[in-house]
Amino acid sequence: GAGEADAKRQEKKEPGRQGGAGEADAKRQEKKELGRQQQLADLMKTARAHIQKRDFLRAEQVVKVLSAFCDSEGVPRPASLREEKKEEVAEEPGADEAPKGDELEVARDVCNRCFALRRTTEEEDDAEIAPAPKRVVAARKKDAAATAGEGEEDALVAHVDASAKSAGKFATLAEADPEDYVRLHQVAAAFRAHLARKHKDEKAAEESKTAFLELFQLDDKGFDAMASKQYVDLVSAEDKRHGEVAAEFAGFWRLQRKKPLPEAPPRLPTSEERNLAAESGVPPAWRLQVFHRVKRDDLVVLTAPDGAHEFTSKAGLRAMAGTEETFASEKQRMETEQRQSDEQKAEARRAASASLDRRRRFREERLRFRMEGAKERILARKRFDEIFALICAGGDSEGAALHGALPADCLGSYIRLEKPFEGRPAYERLNPLDAGRAFLFHSRGRWLVAGSLDADAQPFAYVEDSAQAPHEVDLDGSSWMVPADASDGREFEEVQGAPVWCVHLTVQELLRRAFKVLRVKRECCPTCGLHHSGEQHVDELEDIEGKAQRLSWESYDDVPDATPEERGIYPAILKKFHEEGYPYLTGVRKLMARYLKSPAAMATKEFHALVRNDPMNAVCNGFDSSSVLYFIMFWEKWGSAPFEPLPKKSEKEIELMESKDRQAYIRDCQRYDVEGRDAYEIKEQGSVLQDLQIDMPLTRLIADVTADWKRDLSEFLSPQGFLQSDADASGLRAAKCGADLLPEPTAEEWSLWSGVLKAFDGWRLSRADRHGRHTEALQRLVHLHGKAPAIVAAERYATVVLQEFGKDSAETGAVSAFGEFWKERQGTNFPDPSKGLLFGAQLPRRLRVQTLEKVAAAIRVRRRLGLPATWDLDLEPFRAVEPADEGGRVFDNEVALKEELQKQLEARQNEQRRKNAVALEWNLPPRFEVEFEEDGTPYVMSPDGDVRYDSPEDVPRPAWMFQDGKEARRPAAPRPSAPRLAGRGVASASASLDRETVAAAFRMDFDEVRRLLASKERMLAEGTPKKRAQPETAKVPETAKVSETPTPKRCADAPDAEKTPSKGRVVTEARCRAGKMPIVKKGEQAEASAARKYTKGVGLKALQEQQIQTGELMLKAHCWRLVGLRDQDGAIIPLEHCAEADPKRVTCVVAQIAEDINKAEQERLRKQWGIDESWQVMIRTRLTGNQVTVVNPEGRHFFKQTQIDASRRNDSKKQRQIEEAASHQELLSMLQGAPAKGVFEITQAVGATQDLNGIYRQCSEALPEVRYAKCCKALASLGRPIDVLHNKGRWEFVAEGVVLATALGGSGPFVASAAPLFNGDGSGAVECVVRALKPAEVVREVLTRSAFASLKKPCKLCASDGKVDAPKETGGLRRAQREAFEQRLRDLGARRQDAPRTLAAMSRHMAGKLLAARPELAERIARFFKGAGGVVRLGTLCSGTDSPGIALKHLTSALGEALPKGSNLGFDHVFSCEFDEAKQGFLLGNFDMRHLFSDCTQMGRRRAWDVKSGGVQEVPRGMDFLVAGFSCKDLSFMNSYRKTLEEMGQSGRTLRGCFDYVQRYRPRVVLLENVFAIDRADQHGLKQVNIVMEGLRLRGYASGYTLMNSCDYYLPQIRHRIWMWGFRMDKELDPSEPAEDVRERAFQKGLELNPQVQELLKLLEEPSALHFDDLLLPDDDPRVSEDKRQLFAKARRRQERRAGGDEGRTANAKLTWQQKYTMHRMKLDYAQERPYTSERGASWKSMLNDRTMELLDLKCLDVLNEQGMDPREVPMLWDLLQSVERVPGSRVRRDRQNYATCVLPPSLLWHTVRHRFILGQEKLALQGIFEEDLRDLASFPQALLGDLAGNAFTSSVCLACMLVATAVADDAMGPGAVPRPLPPPEEEEKERSVKRRRG
Repeated sequence: GAGEADAKRQEKKEPGRQGGAGEADAKRQEKKELGRQQQLADLMKTARAHIQKRDFLRAEQVVKVLSAFCDSEGVPRPASLREEKKEEVAEEPGADEAPKGDELEVARDVCNRCFALRRTTEEEDDAEIAPAPKRVVAARKKDAAATAGEGEEDALVAHVDASAKSAGKFATLAEADPEDYVRLHQVAAAFRAHLARKHKDEKAAEESKTAFLELFQLDDKGFDAMASKQYVDLVSAEDKRHGEVAAEFAGFWRLQRKKPLPEAPPRLPTSEERNLAAESGVPPAWRLQVFHRVKRDDLVVLTAPDGAHEFTSKAGLRAMAGTEETFASEKQRMETEQRQSDEQKAEARRAASASLDRRRRFREERLRFRMEGAKERILARKRFDEIFALICAGGDSEGAALHGALPADCLGSYIRLEKPFEGRPAYERLNPLDAGRAFLFHSRGRWLVAGSLDADAQPFAYVEDSAQAPHEVDLDGSSWMVPADASDGREFEEVQGAPVWCVHLTVQELLRRAFKVLRVKRECCPTCGLHHSGEQHVDELEDIEGKAQRLSWESYDDVPDATPEERGIYPAILKKFHEEGYPYLTGVRKLMARYLKSPAAMATKEFHALVRNDPMNAVCNGFDSSSVLYFIMFWEKWGSAPFEPLPKKSEKEIELMESKDRQAYIRDCQRYDVEGRDAYEIKEQGSVLQDLQIDMPLTRLIADVTADWKRDLSEFLSPQGFLQSDADASGLRAAKCGADLLPEPTAEEWSLWSGVLKAFDGWRLSRADRHGRHTEALQRLVHLHGKAPAIVAAERYATVVLQEFGKDSAETGAVSAFGEFWKERQGTNFPDPSKGLLFGAQLPRRLRVQTLEKVAAAIRVRRRLGLPATWDLDLEPFRAVEPADEGGRVFDNEVALKEELQKQLEARQNEQRRKNAVALEWNLPPRFEVEFEEDGTPYVMSPDGDVRYDSPEDVPRPAWMFQDGKEARRPAAPRPSAPRLAGRGVASASASLDRETVAAAFRMDFDEVRRLLASKERMLAEGTPKKRAQPETAKVPETAKVSETPTPKRCADAPDAEKTPSKGRVVTEARCRAGKMPIVKKGEQAEASAARKYTKGVGLKALQEQQIQTGELMLKAHCWRLVGLRDQDGAIIPLEHCAEADPKRVTCVVAQIAEDINKAEQERLRKQWGIDESWQVMIRTRLTGNQVTVVNPEGRHFFKQTQIDASRRNDSKKQRQIEEAASHQELLSMLQGAPAKGVFEITQAVGATQDLNGIYRQCSEALPEVRYAKCCKALASLGRPIDVLHNKGRWEFVAEGVVLATALGGSGPFVASAAPLFNGDGSGAVECVVRALKPAEVVREVLTRSAFASLKKPCKLCASDGKVDAPKETGGLRRAQREAFEQRLRDLGARRQDAPRTLAAMSRHMAGKLLAARPELAERIARFFKGAGGVVRLGTLCSGTDSPGIALKHLTSALGEALPKGSNLGFDHVFSCEFDEAKQGFLLGNFDMRHLFSDCTQMGRRRAWDVKSGGVQEVPRGMDFLVAGFSCKDLSFMNSYRKTLEEMGQSGRTLRGCFDYVQRYRPRVVLLENVFAIDRADQHGLKQVNIVMEGLRLRGYASGYTLMNSCDYYLPQIRHRIWMWGFRMDKELDPSEPAEDVRERAFQKGLELNPQVQELLKLLEEPSALHFDDLLLPDDDPRVSEDKRQLFAKARRRQERRAGGDEGRTANAKLTWQQKYTMHRMKLDYAQERPYTSERGASWKSMLNDRTMELLDLKCLDVLNEQGMDPREVPMLWDLLQSVERVPGSRVRRDRQNYATCVLPPSLLWHTVRHRFILGQEKLALQGIFEEDLRDLASFPQALLGDLAGNAFTSSVCLACMLVATAVADDAMGPGAVPRPLPPPEEEEKERSVKRRRG
C-alpha cells in the first residue's frame, strides 16, 4: 500500500516537473530569440545611420558584421535595411480596455478591488504561519572554501613578485616615440595585409591585427622594440596568444621596416578630439589626433596642412592658446633649454622663439595702429563739426559731389573752402567715417584729388582740364586717371568701364548730405569710429526726404506713378541697365509694364518690400524681388545720370537700313519696349481630391459600437458630420458621388420646372440646338434624378452627369447649356405654361413634367432593381426600355427585367475580372484600363483615353510602384551613364546618382555602391560634355520624373502626334519656376511638348487612386463626412429618421466632397487663427499637409499663423520707423528752411498756455509769407501742434484753429521776446521765456538722444580687444546663473572640512536648524513625545538594515538636548520584519528589538512567526512610528518585466501586508519608502503612488508624498526615492461612517498638512559637502586587503574553470556581453583603444574579468569624449554590474562629482582612481549607517553588507521625515483624539525592564 501511494505521488509530480522544465526551456529560448532580434535591429539601425551620413565604408563594415551574426546565429539575413512600418493591429473583442477617467478615480478603483479593507477575525490557525523545515547547508562548501583559501595568499604573493620582475624587464625596452603613434594605423593595416597574404584567412588576420594594437597600447613600446627577441620572449611567457602575434610581427617588421607603408584607412575625429580642438582653438585646416597612454600623458598629434606633425600633450595644447604671460614664460623656458641643447635643437627653438616675438610685435603694432587711427578720427570729427557749423551758418557755402568709378577714398561730397588754391576754388571732402582727409583742387592744368592741399601731393585721381569748377569738366573730352594696379602709385591709367562725373551742390543739398553724415556718425564704434556697414562714403546711403511716406506704403497704389516723361525714358533706362551688365532685365521690364511706377520709387527698399510680400513673387520663386534688388544697385549708381528717350525710326527709315542694322534695331525695340504683354497670370488649379462616396457598415466604422449606436456615432463625428479619426475601408469599393447626395427639391422648387423648360426651350432657339435635343435630354434628367433647377445648373451636378453618360452624350451637353441659361435667367419669373393654353390644347411632350411623388417612386424602383441610368422607366404601366445601342428591348415584367439585369451584371463582372487579371499580371498603374481586340488581344489605354499601349513595358509607371518590393517588374532600361546624365546637368545627375547609391546601400549591394561612386567621381571630374547640336528646350514640371520608355502610339482620334526631333538635335529639359504653378505669358503660344513621356510624382490624388485600386482605402479624418444612412430600398436617409435598433444592420454612407472639405477647413482655420470674415482663406489639399494661404483685407498674404503674429509685431516696428523718419525729416527741414535766426524756444509757460512750450522752426523761405511751426515729432514736445502766423502786424500762435497767444514783432516772434506774450483772448500777458536758438545745436542735441540715435555698440574688433571670442554660454545658463553656480561649488569646498561625518552630528545639526528657524515647533514636538508617554515606540517592516532604529535613537538624543530642560525622551524598538535568513542574522546581531517577524504579509494577523523566539507571538500594537519599505522589484525601471501593484506581485503583496497592519493596529505615523518610478505615470496616466495614497486614506490617514534625494541631506550619494507619509486622524475607525466619507475627510486633511510637511523637509535640506572618498576606508586597511585577496582567488578559480572548458552561463542571455560591447565600439568608432586597462603588470587587473575590463575601457572612452574629464584622474564610482548602455556614475554633473552613484542591492562599485571595488561596509557608510552605530560587522561577509546597503533606507533622509512627523502628526487628529493606550498586560513587565535610551 505504501509503495502504491509513493508511485501515485511520483506520477503526479513527474508531469509537473516535465511541464516546468519545458516551460523554463521555452522561456530561455524566447529570451534568446528576443536577444537575437534586438541585436539584429541594433546592427541595422547602425548601418542605416552610416548610410544617412553617406559613410558607405563603415556601413559596409557593419553589414559584414550583420551577415556574420546571421550566419552564426541562424537568423535570416534581411533583404533590405529600410525600417519597416509596423501595422496597427486592431484589438479583438474582449481585450482588456485601458482605464478611463480621472487618475485618482482609477487609483481609487484599483484600491477598492485589490487593497480593500479586510474583515478581521479572532479565529486564526497558527499552522498557516509556521515556517517549513529548514534545509541544512552542506558543510563541504564551507570546508572547500577554507581549503582553497589556505594557499591563495601564497599564490598571490608569488603572482605579485612575478609581475614585478616582468615589469622590470619590459622597462628596459625602448618606449614608443611620437612618430610610431603617427604610423600606428598604417603599420597595423600593412601587418594585416601581410598575414592575409600569408595565411589566406581574413578573419585570423583581423584578430591578429587587433591583438597587435592591444600589445602596442598595453606596453607603449616602439616597433623596433616589439620586433626584438627579448620582447617576444617576455610576451610569450605571459600570454601564449600574444606571444604568437608578437612573433608574427617580428617577422613582418624585418621585411617591412624600410619599405613604404600603405595609406591609413579613413578615420573621423572622435568627440574628445572635436571638443579639444574647439577648446584650444585649432584652425580648421589642421588635424588633431589623441592617443591614450597609461604610463605617460596622453599624446596629442597636430598635423599641419603641409603634413608636418607637432607632438604635445593636452595641457601643452591648451598652453599654446594662452595669453601674453604664457608666451613670455614659454620663451624664457625655450631660451634656457637653448643653452643646454645641441645646435640643431637650438635652431628649432630659436625659430619658435622668433614666432613668439612676431606674435607679440603683431599685437603691439595692431594696438598702436588702432590708437593712431582713433586719434586721426577724432581730428576728423572735429573738422567735420567745424564744416557742419559753417554749412548751417548759411552764406555762400556750396560744394561738389564726385560719382562714378573712382576709388572709395575719392568719392563723396566736398565743401568749398574759404580760400581758393591757385586762383580756383578748392574743396574738402565731407566724410568723418574715413580717417584720411581728401581735397579736390586745381593745379598745373588738372583737377586732382589728393590727401593734402599741396601741388606736389601724390594724387588719388586726376583729370586734365582747365575748367573753372570741377562740375564744368568736359566729360566727353577728358578722362579721369587713377593709379595703375601694378605700379607703386606713380603710374596712372584711364578709368575703365563706368564714367566719372561731378555734380554741383547748393547749400540746401550740402545741408542734406551733411545731415546724413551726422546721423550715421552716431552709429559708429565709439572706440575706432568705424561704421558697422563698412561704408566709407555714407553721404549717399539713403534719401531722408519722403522716407516716412515711403515707409507707410501698404500697396502699389501708394507708390507714386510715373509721369509721361518718365514713361518715355523707360526704354532708355532698360537699355542702360542691360549695357551695364545687370541681370534680371526681363523682371525689371515686367515690373515697369505691370505697375507703371516712377523709376526713383521703384529703386527704394520700401518698393522692394512690397514686391517681396507679393504672392506673384512667390509664384516666380523670388524672381521679381531679385529684379528690384539689382535695379536698386543700378539706380544708386546711375540714378542721377540724364536719360534721353530712345530715337524712334519710321517704317521707311527702317526699310532703308541694312539688314544687320535693321535686325539689331528691331531686337532692341522688342527687348526694351515696355508693353502689357509681359504681365503674367496664374492658372487656377482645381481641387486635388475627388468627390467619392462609400457604403460602410456601422460595425466596421465603430468597432465597439453599443446598442445606443446613434449616440456612439454622434460622438465619433464632428459637429459638421466629419470623421474625427481615420477609418480603414479596406475591401470596400468607393464610387464617384452620385446625384443622391445632392439636396432634394421642395414642392415650390419642383413647380418651377414646366416654366423653366419652356424658357429654356425658347432660349435654345437662339443657340445651335434647333431640334430640341437639349430640352428633351434635360427633361429625362429631371425625371431621372428629381432635382431642383438650381441644383441641375450647379457644377457638381454636371460632374455627376458626365460620369454617368459620358462627355459626348446629349445629357452632358444639355446640362452644360442649362448652366449657361441659368446664369443669364436666374432670378427671373418663370410662369406656368399650362395656364395660358386654349381650351383642349396640350403642352408639348418635351415640356411636361411629372409630379414629384411619381418621380420619387421611380427613383426608388430604380435603386431597388439597380437599373442603369441609360434605361427608360415608366411605372404606370410598368415599362423598361433598353438603350437603342444595346438592343432597344422592352420589358413589361419586373421579374424578367431582374433576370436580364443579373445576366448583364455577371457578364460585366467576368469581363472586369479578366481585365483585372491582365492588369495585375502587367503591374499597371491606377486609371490605366485594359481593353481587348476582337481576337482577344489585350492592350492598354491611358487614363485620358487618347494614348494606346500595345506592350506593358511601354506604360509609364509612377515612382511609388518601385518602393514596395516590385523592382523585378520595372521595365528594363539601360543604366544611365555619366555623359547621358550630364546632358541633364551635373547637379541633377549627381543628385540622381546619390539617390541610386543610397538605394543600393539599403539593398546591401555595396559593389553597386562602389560602381556608382566611381561613376560620380568620373562625371564630376569630366564636367558637362560638349553638346553636338543646339539643344531644343522642353518645359517640364519640377516634380516630374522621367520614365525612360519610348513614346507610345496615339489613337486615331487623338490629336496629331508630336514630331520626333531630328537626330542632330538634343532635347533638354527646362523646368518651370518653383516647380509649382505654371506661369503662362499672355499672347504666347505654348511650346511643343517633348518627345518623352513624363509622369508626375505621386500626390494625394494618385495615392488615393492607388488605395482604391489595391482595395486599401483609408478614410482620412476631417475629409470624409457622413451624408446619411442607406435604407433597405437603397435610398439615403438622415440619421434621425432611421428606426433600426440593431447596429449590425446599419450601413453608413460617407462621402468625400472637396467643396465641403474646403468650407469646413476654412471655418476651422478662421476660428483657430482668430481671423474674421474679411480675410480670404485659400486651402490647397496636399499629401504632405494642407497648404494654407490667408489674405488680409489689405492684400497681404500669409501662410502660417506665426506669420500673422509677426506681421502685427512688424507693423508696430514699422510705425516706430515711420516716426523716426518723420523726426529726421523735420530736423532736416529745420536745417534747410531756417535762416540764422529761424529757430526759437518757449519755456516756463504754465496753466492753459503750457502747450506753448517747445521749439519752433521756420518752415521755408520759399513760402509767400514767413511761417513757423512747433517741432513735435523730432523733439517729442508735449502738447498740441502749433503754427505761428503773421496776421495784421502781430504773430498769432494757433492750435487747432484756436489762437492761444499773440506777440508783437516784425521779422519774427522771438524779436518780441523783450515784450510779453498775450493770451489769445486778450485777457493778459503769458508768463514764459522766449529765446533764439541755433539750428545746428538743436540738431546735435536731438541726434545724441537715445530715442533717435542707434546704440553705440563697439565693433567686433574693439569688443574682442585682440582676444579670441569667448564661446557662447551653453546649457541655458546666463552669466549670473553661472556665477551663482561657481559660488555654490566654492561654498561646498569650504564646508567640506566642517561637515558632519556621523549620524549623531547630523541629527544634532538637523534638530538645531529646525528649532532655530521655527522655534514654535518645539512645543508640538514635545506634545508628540508626551502623547507617547515619553517613549516613542517603533516598528519596521522590510527596512533592510533597520536604519530607522538608528535614526530614531540619535533623534531622541538630539531633541533631548535641544528641547527645554526636563524633557525626558526615549525610544523603544519594538519589532522588525525580515524574510531573508541571512539578513535576519544581521538584524539579530546588531539590534535589540523585542520581536523579529519573518513575513510581512502575516502582520495583519493577531499572531505571527517570531524568529527571535522561534515561535508564534502576538503582533504588537500601539506603535508611534511604523516605517516600511514594501518591495520595489516590480516597480523599478531597472526591471525589464515590471508589474503594477494591481497585478499583486512581490510589491503588491508586501504593500497588502503593510495595509493590513495599519488597518488592524493603527500606528500614529506611517512612513513608506520606494523607488521614484512609483511616481511615474503609465501609458494610461495612472501613477502607482496614487494607489498607496488611496489605501492610506481609506484607512483614515491623511497622506502625502514627495521626492527626496540623499545628497540633499548630508550624505554624498545620489539616491532619489519617494517617501510617503500617513498621519492617523482617529484612534479607531467608526464602522458607521461610510468609507467614502472617511476617504474624503482624509483627502481634505492631507491638502491642509502636506504643504507644511514639504516646507519643513525643504527647510531641513543640507546639500552634502562631503566627498564619497571621505566615507571610504584607506587602501591599506586590513579589510580592504582581505577583500582584494578574495577577489584575486575568485579570479584564479575562474581562469581554472575556463582552462577546463567551462565558459560560464551564457545560454540564457539575450545578448552576450561581447556582442553588446562590440556594437558599442563600432557605433562610436572607438577602434581598439583601451586607455584604462593598458597597463602591463598592474595587479588590480587580476580582480577583473574580461567583461569588466572591456566595460572600464568603454566607459573611460565615453567619459573622455562626452564630458571632457579623465576618470583615471577624477575619482568616480562606476557600477560594473550594469550593461554598457547604463552604467550608473559615468554621467555626473560638475557640481555633483563628489557624490557617489545610487547604491543598488546587486552592485559592483568600482573606484576609478583607487582601482578597487567598494566594500559592503563602505556602501553602508554611504547610506548613513556607520560602524559605530552597529554592534558587529566583522561576522558578516561584505557581499551581504553590500546587499543590505542597497535595500536600506538612507538614515539621514529617514531622520528628516521622522523629525517633521513629530512636528505635524498631531495636527491630523481631531479634538477628541485619545492618546496611545498602554500595552497589553503581558507586555507591561517587559516595558518596565526596557532600558530607556537617552542621549
